[in-house]
Amino acid sequence: MSPPKRSQSRARAPRPDDGLPGSARFVVLIDWENLSLSKDERLSVTQALLDLLGERVRVAKAFASDFGGAAARLTRMGVQAVSEPRLKADKNVTDMALASHAFAEAVHDVTIGMRSTFVIVSGDSDFYLLARALRGQRFPVVGVLRGDGSTSGLERWYDVMVPLSRLRVVRRARDERGDPQLDAARALLLRAGMPALTRALRHALGQALAGMGAGREADVVAALATATTCDPAEVSRWLAVASGRGPVRVRRGVVELPRALDVAGLDREVDARLVRRLRQDKRAFELREPLRTVLGFADLPEARATVVSLVVQWDVDADGPLDAGRMRHELMQGAGVEPWFLGFGRVRRFFDSMHDDGLIQLVQRGSSLTLQPAGQPIYEPVTTQTAPDTTAPDTTAPDTTRVEAVDMRPVGDSDEDSTPATAADSIAVPSALPPLASPEAVAKAEAAAKPKAAAKPKAAAKPK
Repeated sequence: MSPPKRSQSRARAPRPDDGLPGSARFVVLIDWENLSLSKDERLSVTQALLDLLGERVRVAKAFASDFGGAAARLTRMGVQAVSEPRLKADKNVTDMALASHAFAEAVHDVTIGMRSTFVIVSGDSDFYLLARALRGQRFPVVGVLRGDGSTSGLERWYDVMVPLSRLRVVRRARDERGDPQLDAARALLLRAGMPALTRALRHALGQALAGMGAGREADVVAALATATTCDPAEVSRWLAVASGRGPVRVRRGVVELPRALDVAGLDREVDARLVRRLRQDKRAFELREPLRTVLGFADLPEARATVVSLVVQWDVDADGPLDAGRMRHELMQGAGVEPWFLGFGRVRRFFDSMHDDGLIQLVQRGSSLTLQPAGQPIYEPVTTQTAPDTTAPDTTAPDTTRVEAVDMRPVGDSDEDSTPATAADSIAVPSALPPLASPEAVAKAEAAAKPKAAAKPKAAAKPK
């Protein structure tokens, strides 16, 4: 009987019409500095990879000391451009930056109990050390590397290896075929007068608007389009949604702005208006998934991971229990989680589904709903109670004030009893004293109180 064959991990390249392994979430890290391609080729490869992974990309970052004007294009794709300046002329720090961000994302996943697949895009073969460390912590790793002989022998350090040249084929195939669902979502937004821009681009527009002053609408739209490299028509539709009763207003073709524009508040207001308009459109219900992708809102796995992460990291002792209202604010502002795009009519049903799946604990106390980590004792707030004062005030006793006795004798007079006055010698004086008499009345009373002098006896008459 022949011994069983050992299973060997072999690199495979995806077909132009398939995706990478399983249904995992992906963390894409691009070594932009070491891609031996032109700027347009790098952008094309990046877009091809994002198209291939689709909605499963959790984080996408590119690292370079100088992007050469490509940072805005990367932002439009949904890729965070991390610029790391060189401390020394001959020292490249982007490799260390990529590795440090990779381990930070790994720690994030471990904290919330999930495992993302890391996709490392580079023309440098030294990242096999990073791949080995991540796989040692049970994280799948995909290497998108050069297909020449410099990468031979690295297959055993990666779960999957994809040549850069293969992504160009994927890009051409996707461009020729297109996505009818996404096209239908963009057409619906166009008919409704809403911008087909992701949350990252809408935030970039808000930041650019905050740095401007009031001006003609046409001039503001042109300046925003130049600053963010967005289509001016999309910028105009975004401005129409952003303006209204809030801080941004358009009156008679002039954009009016406050002195200090709250960009985060503007983002929340724009997101709320987009969702409110879409919920009123019956056609949008069938296109919720492509609409969510076009507008850049979080999908269900990302939304659940965000909730678990916030619940686990929340400091209950310092900030108190995490109630559902505060969680809703954190989700909309930081992660773009909108329950309607996830198939839930209300946020409470979204939380209930996570509670039923054992991801979090929901605790109801009266009208307050709090979220707590799953599998941990329910937090009970500590309250200190003081005994009530049951002593009833005595309303029958007169309100009197004790006045100490005062020695009214002139200075220098003394007698045998020179004992100082004590509390027993005090006089009780009512708190309510009668009004003082007038000086005339006092003089009259003193005169009446004086004793009358006795009449002098008449002298006896002298005898004649």
